[in-house]
Amino acid sequence: MAPGAHERQVLDISNKTHDETAKTTSTSKNGQESEFRDYENTEHFDRVFKTYKDMHTNQTVAYVKEQHDNWLKFDKFSANIMDMVDKLADFKDESDPDCDFANKFHAFQAAEGARKAHPDKDWLHLTGLIHDLGKVMGILSLNKNLKR
Repeated sequence: MAPGAHERQVLDISNKTHDETAKTTSTSKNGQESEFRDYENTEHFDRVFKTYKDMHTNQTVAYVKEQHDNWLKFDKFSANIMDMVDKLADFKDESDPDCDFANKFHAFQAAEGARKAHPDKDWLHLTGLIHDLGKVMGILSLNKNLKR
C-alpha cells in the first residue's frame, strides 16, 4: 500500500456510520434521560443471539486451556499492526449487530471516531484502531492455510 494510503482511507470513511439501530430511552433517578441502543429490534438479532449463546455454551475451562496451549506459543505468524488490520479486510464479526461491513473498516472508523471526540488523546486513537485485532485468531482458526 502506498505511503499515506491508510490516512486517506480514514478520511474516506469518516462520514460513514453504522446502520440505523433502534434506540430506547431510559430515565435515571435524578430525571436525566439517556439513550441506549436496542439490539433486540434489529435485523441481526437472531444471528447475534445465536453467536453469543454458542460462545457461552461452549466456553469451558477445558476449552480455555486448549486455546492457551494453542495460542500462547506465539508461533502462528508474525505481522506488524497494519498487516493485522489488513487481515481483517474480509472478516465480518457475527457477534456484532453492526456487522454489515468488514472489521478493517470498523477499525478505521473507531480510530477516527476517537480522534474526532478526543483529538488530544493519541493513545485512544490507536486503541480504536487495534481494539479488534484479536479477531485475527478467529480468521486463522477458520483458515489454517494462511501463510505465516
